[in-house]
Amino acid sequence: MNVFQFSRKIILGASLALFASPQSGCVLRDDFLRTSDVYPCEDNGDCSEPNYECDPTSKTCKSALIDAFCEDSDGDGYGSGEDRSECEYAEEDFDDTDPMLNPGASDLCDGKDNDGDGEVDEPFDCAMDGDLDCYKNLPIPREDTLFSCIAGRCVLLPTRSNEDCEGVTLACVNGAFNDTEAIAKGCLSARE
Repeated sequence: MNVFQFSRKIILGASLALFASPQSGCVLRDDFLRTSDVYPCEDNGDCSEPNYECDPTSKTCKSALIDAFCEDSDGDGYGSGEDRSECEYAEEDFDDTDPMLNPGASDLCDGKDNDGDGEVDEPFDCAMDGDLDCYKNLPIPREDTLFSCIAGRCVLLPTRSNEDCEGVTLACVNGAFNDTEAIAKGCLSARE
C-alpha cells in the first residue's frame, strides 16, 4: 500500500464514521444547512449553534435571537389564535385581515365596527383630553371641517361659522358623514 492509498483509506474511513455515528444537535448555520430546517433536541446541549436553545414545547432547536412570534396577519399588533403571549397586545384580534379593526381601534365613520364592541360608527369618546383626543385619533374627512369634543364625544363641525351654522354637526350615517344640512345652510361648500 502506498502513501496515497493509505491517505485515501483514512479520509474515506473518517467520512463514513461521521455519517454513521449518531451526533447530537447540528451546526445550524453551516453552508449546507438553513435556519428554517428543523433539528430535534432534548435540552440546550443538543443545540450546538451559538444563540440556539432547545424549545421545550416543540423539542426543536430555535434561535434565541429571533423576534417573538405572533400570528398577526394584518400587522396591527393584535394576534389571533390561542397563544398571543408574544404579540404586542394580548387581546385577540376579531378581524385579522384588516388593521383598522381590532380591540384598540377608534371607531371611524366607515360603516364598520372598528373596535369590536358591537356598535358601528359610534362617536369617539374624548372625555380624557377633549379636542386633543379627537385630533390624535380621528382623520379629518374633509378640509372645511374639524372635530370638537362636545359632551364627551368627538363631533364633526364645519369650520365656517355664521349664525346659521351654530349647532350644525355632520352626523355619521351609513358609513359617511352627512353634510346635507351644513351645505343647505351655507356652512360647507358642496363637493364637486
